[in-house]
Amino acid sequence: MPWPSPQDYNEAIQNPGLNCDDPDLRAATPDLTPLGLPRAITGGFASVYRLRGGGRERAVRCFLREFADQQQRYAAIGRHLAAARLPYTVGFDFLPRGIRIGGRWYPVLKMAWAPGEPLNAYIERHLGDGAALRALADRWVTLLADLRRAGVAHGDLQHGNVLVAGGRLRLLDYDGMFVPALAGGRSHEVGHRNYQHPLRAETDFGPDLDRFAGWVVYLSIRALSVEPALWQSSGAGDEQLLFGRADFEQPQSSATWRALAALPDPALRSLVADFRDCLAGGLADVPPLDGLASQRSVRKVAVARVKPARGPAPAWVALGARPAAILPGTSGAAWLVDHVGPAAPIALGVSGAPERRLGALVLVLAVLLAAIAPAGLVTPGLAALVIALALAGLPVGLACRFWRLPEATRKLGAAWRCWRARAAISGSARALARLARDRAALDRHEAAALAALAAQGRDLSDRERAELAAAEAILTPFVAEGQALRQAEAAERAAALDALRARALADGLAAHPVVRADLPDLGARAKLRLLLAGVRTAADVVAVHPPPAPGGPADGAAIIEGAGGRRVAVTGVGPDRARALLAWRRRIEAGLRRTLPRALPPERDAAIGGKYGRRRAALARREARAVARAGRRQDAIRRRYRARCDRQAEALATTRALYTGACRENERRARERQALLARQRRALALAERERAAYRQITFDAYLRRILFPRGGG
Repeated sequence: MPWPSPQDYNEAIQNPGLNCDDPDLRAATPDLTPLGLPRAITGGFASVYRLRGGGRERAVRCFLREFADQQQRYAAIGRHLAAARLPYTVGFDFLPRGIRIGGRWYPVLKMAWAPGEPLNAYIERHLGDGAALRALADRWVTLLADLRRAGVAHGDLQHGNVLVAGGRLRLLDYDGMFVPALAGGRSHEVGHRNYQHPLRAETDFGPDLDRFAGWVVYLSIRALSVEPALWQSSGAGDEQLLFGRADFEQPQSSATWRALAALPDPALRSLVADFRDCLAGGLADVPPLDGLASQRSVRKVAVARVKPARGPAPAWVALGARPAAILPGTSGAAWLVDHVGPAAPIALGVSGAPERRLGALVLVLAVLLAAIAPAGLVTPGLAALVIALALAGLPVGLACRFWRLPEATRKLGAAWRCWRARAAISGSARALARLARDRAALDRHEAAALAALAAQGRDLSDRERAELAAAEAILTPFVAEGQALRQAEAAERAAALDALRARALADGLAAHPVVRADLPDLGARAKLRLLLAGVRTAADVVAVHPPPAPGGPADGAAIIEGAGGRRVAVTGVGPDRARALLAWRRRIEAGLRRTLPRALPPERDAAIGGKYGRRRAALARREARAVARAGRRQDAIRRRYRARCDRQAEALATTRALYTGACRENERRARERQALLARQRRALALAERERAAYRQITFDAYLRRILFPRGGG
């Protein structure tokens, strides 16, 4: 599905109450152009609208491109900026359900409206005021230092994204911003081409992202503080300050670099040369500007009076973009009403002569009756009645005569049309309010239906996973049994090797008789007594214990422990001779252990392997049968739940289709009603204009025309 175009956003933002989900935006109204269209600030990545309501102004940023991680990026940026509390940023809210277009919700960014003057406009207005520009350059260095300390990189520093308000700098457009939580990611943009290093790519995304652009802006401001004529000669204005992309790619043929090299300020020329050298390397070779912040403490700057502004900046300038082109044909003939001046007043077109003759006749009749009544020709009562009727009927007749005039009749018709148009407008407004309520009800019903279907889907998924896990659980014992076989095989091999080594060690010790032991303290008689006591070889000397209590048959002789726990005391073999005999045995054992076998004989090892191999083969056959059974069961489970999921998907699609159809019908009726409302407003404007033309057609003016034919106008 294609992403909305600027025209799509223009149409949707005209009715925030119907197309916005945020309560704050629903109650606001967008700024309009003289043609009655929303005033858009359209850049390369978004269209920005200014909405007012509740005594506040907001900027609504509608994205022209879709990014998969857009919400996560803005969430990370918002958290970090809130913690950093930088004075250069504006708080914002990312609204996933920001604006509805064609029955689908699209995200927007809602933020406080940031007043101010774009950086390029501020610089141009202060050309020739070197002190003001030097102060601006110092504030720029401070901004870069503060961003760097906070671990923030804007990613697209350029004149359109920097505002100057009351001497303070504000940053806009955080689409490409880097914060530590986004480390290791990529950028979705590479910034304005006239402010970025030619080698910058989307993979360049880190805390030092603003170094190059920071130098570009700083050197431009400082150079203009010294030589204002550079503004015209370098082509500065809407697209750049002093530098363009060609100046970075081909510095050797750049007139701007030559002009900067000829500046009268030696320190500035040195900075220019250092920055130009950075073009030969990559982004990592660009040093930070932080060290320049200390220049403010050693340089005394006399701040001159700020020149008066040449007029307030247009509203679209506040977010640093050009105004969107006005698309023809979107407002019908409304521009005719806006551009046609007030109608010329229409004067009474009557002379008043017939009315004057009628009045004279009535007066003559009244005088005549008054004269003849005393003579008795008519009764006084009849005369008085006739005179009263004549004098009372004269105003009534004049009023009837006035309202029969063409001008008065047309004035009544215009007034009637105004009343009827107002009534129709009120009816259309009520109809639009009903449509908005219907749409909100549709949204609530859709959300409830989708939530119920989603819960059912999660329940189906959980139940399917549980049944699949239960079917797979029959394989768990085979895993445990296989592990037990491996452990038993390893234990049997270890036990067999230990037994083999123990036999070899015992055989080796038994091959060293005591009578041949080279022990100076152990003579032949003592060796004979040991032999008679059963201590014949080194294998018979395992441990030595202290002599028992005095008075025994071998008083003072140590206890010699042999194999199997057998203990003997040999007369004449005291503790010292016994310990020497044990040390002799241990020396022999140490030598034997170095020669003990480290592995089983091949035939023994093969026998153990064959034994357990047969057991593993039997286990594998049983496991294969169990796996087949589990697979068949799981396939049946998946088929059963696939059918249920298909029905769930059909229900979901049906719900969405019904909702989409109802929304489209609601939007169609709303568009028709809005078009009708526009026609009704135009009809009211025309009727008001026509009625205003007859403002001089009044009964008073009519009477003045009758009574004062020459000056009663």
